[in-house]
Amino acid sequence: MQDFAFIKFGNSQEILGYTGHWQAAELQLHSNAIYLQAWDKNLPLLQLMDVKTCTINQLKVKLQDYQNRDPSDQLEFISYVETILEHINRGDVKKVVPARKQFFETKIDAIDLFNKCIRAYPQSNCYLLHSQEYGTWMGASPELFYNYKNGIANTMALAGTIHNGISDLFSQKEFEEQNLVVKHISEIAQEYALNLQVSPAETHVAAHLSHLRSAINMQISETNAIAMIKKMHPTAAVGGFTQEQALQIIEKHESIDRKLYSGWIGTVWEKEFNAFVNLRCCQLFNNGILCYAGCGVNQGSDSIKEYYETCNKMNVMYFLTQISES
Repeated sequence: MQDFAFIKFGNSQEILGYTGHWQAAELQLHSNAIYLQAWDKNLPLLQLMDVKTCTINQLKVKLQDYQNRDPSDQLEFISYVETILEHINRGDVKKVVPARKQFFETKIDAIDLFNKCIRAYPQSNCYLLHSQEYGTWMGASPELFYNYKNGIANTMALAGTIHNGISDLFSQKEFEEQNLVVKHISEIAQEYALNLQVSPAETHVAAHLSHLRSAINMQISETNAIAMIKKMHPTAAVGGFTQEQALQIIEKHESIDRKLYSGWIGTVWEKEFNAFVNLRCCQLFNNGILCYAGCGVNQGSDSIKEYYETCNKMNVMYFLTQISES
């Protein structure tokens, strides 16, 4: 099956559809392009090459079966979170974002599911893509990674999660968690940008969940924007703070390969770069979806609650498989 990418940004009604092949490339912000960055920043940035436009109705998606039968990871993940809390209590790190995956068995039609995704989450950054290396993925991300045009850059610090209707107020734990993301991005921006502006934290509703969000804006050159993008990933929203210590803990203790989860997907169109973090996503198989999710662990976290937070995030994708109408 040919590589492809279909993207609908949350601020647009247009679906961008392209076929081609993914190839390692250097990030540029002045030429039209589609980029894909895996979680592991040591893996090459990919660009869709030999691009041809395509509509969703022209696309033919052939999915493979998921062969694994993974046992429940609930106790393992709770233990992982408790290990992180031990590091936090010792002062090794302030925040770590552990991740897990879970397979939900159900018959899948990729195009039908993507159409449901767009209708269910019109304000999210929705995508469907295929890569020979990573397989077929879909998601509905609430999180802007980076936007750049004409010397102005915008990003956001999105963190802290509550379930709408179950919890109405953010706790101090969520505010501190989100503030660490603000701190991480701001420290990097101060190296490269001018006139940094950070808005107060506001509630950002995405599906059945709410998060704390601060808009971060700055003036920056194209060269410095590229350097900042490379240094930001992965942000404290998906890795932790401080970045180096958090990533060391994840590498040592996390049992899954995140692949594309918590990487980023972006486009350059008419000299504007627009990218989002790959969250609320899953890998598609003929017999089900393999969902990925993480949670921000910091002082005040409860390991059992953090596990159920990942379940709530996975439900963003699982919900689509339960919609009967096409």
